[in-house]
Amino acid sequence: MDRVTISSPLQGTIVSIDVTVGERVRRGNQMLLIESMKMHHAVDAEADGVVTALLVTAGQTVMAGDALAWFEPAAVGSAGPSSASTSPIAPPIVDLERIRPDLAESLDRHSIGLDDARPDAVAKRRALLRRTARENVADLVDAGSFVEYGALAIAAQRRRRSLDDLIARTPADGMIGG
Repeated sequence: MDRVTISSPLQGTIVSIDVTVGERVRRGNQMLLIESMKMHHAVDAEADGVVTALLVTAGQTVMAGDALAWFEPAAVGSAGPSSASTSPIAPPIVDLERIRPDLAESLDRHSIGLDDARPDAVAKRRALLRRTARENVADLVDAGSFVEYGALAIAAQRRRRSLDDLIARTPADGMIGG
């Protein structure tokens, strides 16, 4: 079979090389990772086969179309990666029900500013015969069309108050952003 040149899809910097020469890979396995404009782009194997040469190193800058590796299409058995390989052939199993700690923190921060989490503030508004800002927004936009992100903002008083106090008492600092 003829060797295939794996080319860079864009200009960027090689972040990682995830295969070794002689390694058997399956179609879709990540071979390299390129960073361009602070975003990572995976370069995947185009077919099952064997890596015959790596033409770049981590940290190297490449242009769109530059050759990154040579690859020889070949049948890859179901036995898994070659003994020299440390890169998995099968994609990792991902638990879709698991909530990562950073996402849990974000969800908690968003919930702090909602009317349900602030019964005292809502009662105060009601005592003045006023509505909450979120009730006004709900009347102005279609249901499900507004995504609020303002609760991540807090008052600029970190020198005087603790971060926990600012998060609890000043979510969005009087504004709704979305």
